[in-house]
Amino acid sequence: MIRLMHKVLFLGLVSEILLLAYWAIQSGALTNPSRLIFIILAILPLALFLRGAALGKIKACSALAFVLMPYFAHGVSELFAAPHSRALAALEVGITITVFVAIVFYVRGAKKRLVVS
Repeated sequence: MIRLMHKVLFLGLVSEILLLAYWAIQSGALTNPSRLIFIILAILPLALFLRGAALGKIKACSALAFVLMPYFAHGVSELFAAPHSRALAALEVGITITVFVAIVFYVRGAKKRLVVS
C-alpha cells in the first residue's frame, strides 16, 4: 500500500507540472515574456519537491501537501471563472486532491513503518 501511494504521489506531482506547462502553452504564454515569468514561478515550487518525492522523504512529502493547496484553489477558481478552460481546471483539481490523499496515506504508512522498525 505504501509503495502504491508513493507512486501515485510522484506521478501526480509530475502530471501536475506537465498540466501547468500544457496550460501555459495553450494560453499562449510562450509568446508573452511577462506571462512566461508567472508560469515559471507557478511551476518552480512543485519542481523543487520532485527529488524529495522521488526519494520518498517524509518531510518533503509533508511540505508538498501544503504547497499543493494554492494549486487546488487556483483550479477551483478557474473552474468557475473561466468557462473556456473548465476541463483543465477540473483536471487540476482532481490531480491535486489525488496527490494530497496519496501524501496523507504515504506519510501515515511511512511513519508507522519507522516506528515499527
